[in-house]
Amino acid sequence: MLGFGNAIFLIGGIVGPWLTGLLLISYSWDVPFKLFALVSFAALLIYLSLLRARVTSKSKVKAKPFALVQGYKKLLKSRNVLFVYCSMFTANFAFVAFATWTPAFLLAIRDLNVAEAGFAVASFSIFGVGSSIIFGYLSDRFGRKIFVFTLGAVSAVLICLFYSLTLSFPLIILFISLFGFLIAPYWNLLITLAQETVETAMAGAVTGLVQNGAMLGAIPAPIMVGVAMKLVGISSAMVFGVSLPLLLYSIIILGYREA
Repeated sequence: MLGFGNAIFLIGGIVGPWLTGLLLISYSWDVPFKLFALVSFAALLIYLSLLRARVTSKSKVKAKPFALVQGYKKLLKSRNVLFVYCSMFTANFAFVAFATWTPAFLLAIRDLNVAEAGFAVASFSIFGVGSSIIFGYLSDRFGRKIFVFTLGAVSAVLICLFYSLTLSFPLIILFISLFGFLIAPYWNLLITLAQETVETAMAGAVTGLVQNGAMLGAIPAPIMVGVAMKLVGISSAMVFGVSLPLLLYSIIILGYREA
């Protein structure tokens, strides 16, 4: 089910880059932003129409700040939670670096136009939609750790080749599609690993904790890769910002102990 939720998230990634590229070619630079505002407002109206205010005795109970801090400290003392947290940090560092700077790489190094670059980035999500569900199902049957390690290691090698080799447009699409298929499930697989480590009552807390690790990983990624571009060039910087963190992510998860 987490894979299904991740797939819905990626559906937006299919339409967004491609549509934005077309709008930038056909209209002025601000049109995609105006369209995004309209779609967001429509989504807000839909959300508000579905919202139901239900006041229960349980909802009136507020967690004390000290108890909340103690609860998270206890979670971080868990070996498995700590390894998942660090894996999520590095995996999301790589994902945000990829999403932020790959369009610039495609425009500057591969000489694509913005529509072609948008379609190329969208192909990541096209194949990620299916793989999130597929590997979510397979991990339920055969265990998650082996999939996290294998997908992370293979995607690290694949994306390193992508930034290092000179590729035609069809091969660019192929590489990004394969990369999306391999790495897109990282979100649902890692969250599930974290949830399986704790009691059911703590599932929400540990989910928030590992997602916090993901957000922290996303903060320095665009900045660090941008600085690296000034020092070593865009291709080497992308290997540093995407491939190496993915390799580290797959190695870290080896410390996770499955029951």
